[in-house]
Amino acid sequence: MGKSDSAYHVLNKINSHDLNDEDKALYCLLMTQAMYGMDMESEVDTLIDCSIKYYTGRDNAMLAESYYYKGVVNYAINNADDAMICLKKAESLSSGLPDKELYFKILAYISRINFKSENYSLALKYGKESLLYAEKTGKPTFIALTYNLLACIFEKLGNNDSAYVYVMKNIKFADGIKSDKSKAIMYANIADYYSQKGETKLYEKYLNKSSSLYVLPDVLNRYALIKYNEGKFDEADSIWNKALAMSDGKGKVEILETIISNLKEEDNYKILYNCYKQLDFLKDSIRRQQHTQQIQDIQLRYDNDMMKRKYDVIVTRIAIVLVAVFLLSVIFILLLKYKQKQNKTKLLQSQILIDSYNKQIEEYKKSGKDNTRKIKMLEKKLSSVYSEQTDVFTRGRACYRQILDNGSVVTWKKDDYIDFIEYYKLVNLSFVVQIEREYKSLTHGNKFLLILQDMGKTEAELQKILGTTIGTIRVQQSRIRKKYIGDSACV
Repeated sequence: MGKSDSAYHVLNKINSHDLNDEDKALYCLLMTQAMYGMDMESEVDTLIDCSIKYYTGRDNAMLAESYYYKGVVNYAINNADDAMICLKKAESLSSGLPDKELYFKILAYISRINFKSENYSLALKYGKESLLYAEKTGKPTFIALTYNLLACIFEKLGNNDSAYVYVMKNIKFADGIKSDKSKAIMYANIADYYSQKGETKLYEKYLNKSSSLYVLPDVLNRYALIKYNEGKFDEADSIWNKALAMSDGKGKVEILETIISNLKEEDNYKILYNCYKQLDFLKDSIRRQQHTQQIQDIQLRYDNDMMKRKYDVIVTRIAIVLVAVFLLSVIFILLLKYKQKQNKTKLLQSQILIDSYNKQIEEYKKSGKDNTRKIKMLEKKLSSVYSEQTDVFTRGRACYRQILDNGSVVTWKKDDYIDFIEYYKLVNLSFVVQIEREYKSLTHGNKFLLILQDMGKTEAELQKILGTTIGTIRVQQSRIRKKYIGDSACV
């Protein structure tokens, strides 16, 4: 009793109606595997759909395996289109998952379907990819099966040299294959290539090794041909009839073509006519079932859909990132402006207090009375106000002193202009308030130029400070005048 038989009998004793949803999904998957291994595909029906329904959105690895088995079952019952759709879904789900064995099986089966459908280019593409994963698993059986598949594909593509290379590679793996049928197929392929090389002894050796393991129609066809060439026509006919009875559509075609090629030499027209009729019927039937172009279209359409989905996901993610960056930028700018406004308000309040305290100190000093205690209290308050605006005050004062010395502002940044203007409010608050009220939409640069003129800077000094020509300065002054909305412009 094989593994599939044993598993089937164990599973068959379980009452699936007593299982919860998770256990039932696993049960259906295992039962599908067991029934597939026992060639009971026609009885599986929608059993695997229970697994697919449960694992969707829960477990991609188990979902991929479920789609794989639904695919191979569909193909076994001659539903190639649905089989390919399921296998493509399995391929997409299992790509990138740690289960290399499952991914190998999926790729190898897609290659096999393409081979059977005569889409040899796609068969080769998937065959080569499946070989990479067969080697990653390190399992000799997987490597041997893939070598055998690639040899068959290259033969159909007319590349006999490459086919021969893979057949030769397969010799060291063939003995390790556990399945007698798979091993027999490999030995038959090895025998075929020794036949093409004209090495009769090795051909017969591997042909006998194949037939001792499993009876293959293709091998029977070769034995029949050997008997026919030996003149043992009745024995050859008997073997051919047995081979035809065991073969599927394509196998029958190959056997009939072999028979026809030999009957032509005998001029046996009646038998030849019947063989031709059978051959035409079989070829027409195969063409109807094959869907070569349709199988190819299914794969291309599925791949295109997957690429579009991946592209849509990427575009969506980029859009989300861009929106997030934009919102963060807006928030940052608003916070910055709010902070600047707070600083500006605080500076104005501080300036009002400073002016008030200075005015009181002057009045106490002029009164002629002893107001030392009151003056010290006011000076202490002044010190406290100054300490609260230390950062801006310090930076602004440094910029202010630089301008007093006619230093250049070529390397200044925006914050330097802001700090200078805020500090200048301590020097001449009324002027700064005036220009902000009487001019519309002044830039920091505009305010700076107006303040320089308020400080009494000459044209020569302006050129040195701004690091530009007098012509450029006059253009700037002209633009500032256009923004004036008061009674008399400062420039």
